[in-house]
Amino acid sequence: MAILKNGLIGTSKKSIGNIVTYVLNGQQVARTKPATFKDANTVLQKEQRTSFITSVNIARLLLSVVRESFTSKNKTQSGYNAFISTNLKKETVFLPNGTFVASEMELSHGKLLTPYVSGTSFDAITKTITATLKDNSDGVTGYVSDDLNVVVYDVTNERFTIVKKIAKRTELTANIVLSYLDGVQTPELVVYFYSTTLNGSDASDTVISV
Repeated sequence: MAILKNGLIGTSKKSIGNIVTYVLNGQQVARTKPATFKDANTVLQKEQRTSFITSVNIARLLLSVVRESFTSKNKTQSGYNAFISTNLKKETVFLPNGTFVASEMELSHGKLLTPYVSGTSFDAITKTITATLKDNSDGVTGYVSDDLNVVVYDVTNERFTIVKKIAKRTELTANIVLSYLDGVQTPELVVYFYSTTLNGSDASDTVISV
């Protein structure tokens, strides 16, 4: 704000370019107009916003997972933010049309040895996923006390199932029951596996089975 010393432009409120003059406490003063910005609405920016919104929605659904499963991250970063950042960088997970590719999504990132999963099968009658595992602990980055955690995304019914500490690293199989299924269904499934230490201080990267 500036105080004008003469009356060359009068004493009423006026606008000249980006300058506005008006009377304040008996003095003629001037100020610049606030800058105005147009909303960012290019096609690319709209697509980026859509992808970001989708990532936030998924992160909220998986909050109990991602807040503990991203242990290799910046010190100032939460697991929630690490999940969003990691998957947005891939550009193949959260798509511009508001959908996401479940088989491309990372649900964990850490220094533990990843669990070894040789395969999964689904029994439509019992609604059970059976994962065949193998002990791959090496005594340094993997320990027999590490817990195996599973997240299942049912692509057909658009539903997540989270099962924490379903098995120990040394166990050979893990069974996940999808009790919500109605009748005999064989849905398209994406199954995520990751390990965590007994005290939750570290996690492994994600192993995905489709």
